[in-house]
Amino acid sequence: MALHIAVPNAHPAPQWTLREAYRHCITVAHSHYENFPVVSFFLRRSERRALAAFYTFARLADDIADRPDLPLTTSQRLAALDRLEAAIAQRQPVHPFLEAVYDTMERHQIPPSIFHRLLVAFRYDLDFRPFPSWKQLQWYCHHSADPVGEAVLLIARQHRRSMLPFSDALCTALQLINFWQDLTTDRQRHRCYIPEEVLNTVNASVEDFYYQRLTHSQQHHILKQVLEMTQRFLSKATILPELLTGRWRLFLRLILGGASAMVEKLQAAGTRLFVADRILLHNRDFLRIFTNGIKRRAK
Repeated sequence: MALHIAVPNAHPAPQWTLREAYRHCITVAHSHYENFPVVSFFLRRSERRALAAFYTFARLADDIADRPDLPLTTSQRLAALDRLEAAIAQRQPVHPFLEAVYDTMERHQIPPSIFHRLLVAFRYDLDFRPFPSWKQLQWYCHHSADPVGEAVLLIARQHRRSMLPFSDALCTALQLINFWQDLTTDRQRHRCYIPEEVLNTVNASVEDFYYQRLTHSQQHHILKQVLEMTQRFLSKATILPELLTGRWRLFLRLILGGASAMVEKLQAAGTRLFVADRILLHNRDFLRIFTNGIKRRAK
């Protein structure tokens, strides 16, 4: 899918019905591991389809920017992201799955600006530079993660501007969790999402992170700072489920429960995060999260 966008006219794009386009998006959403449910089974079918379409767009853009097995140069990847952005603005049929995206945009009044903000982050990934401060990292999250929350509120038909600070806090927390669980993988790709101002507090540098020169004590203090900041965003987001109604309230409670469970796992892993494989949620974790969410709903 990504290669088709990246190399225009490499082969004729198949023609899909709208139903086939949505079916493709559902398949993509179910075939990728995520910490939290991308398409929740208890939402309405139309809502699940819309979430899947939005997720598939983000997944495609991420693949174009980041998939190492795609035989593309940086300039080709940038051109592909430009092509995708133009497609969203002008509804161009550069891939048949986008018919589901266009239908979702129309049905749920999702503006192109939400997709454009995501693409800003993916372009940044192609010319990655470490973040000097929390402020710059939060700018990145504002583009890479926060638009997802706004799209979810629109799909839920419960979007209000007063909700956005809490939605942004949740999405930023989820993005930060993703960074800390992938410290080893990102280090191997020469990416450091730990703000330099955090590294400076332990007299370390980005190069110390890349070349594994951090002492156990330095790692401990770095993790303490980044997880405390992540928890601050999560704490701010706890009000969000109570601002929604119906099934979406439970959906957001489950997302928050999953985020809290991940922070607990990251804290338990400690400095192993600097050398370990990705920390994941497992079936028993999901069962506990769902059970707790149902209990809170019953109160």
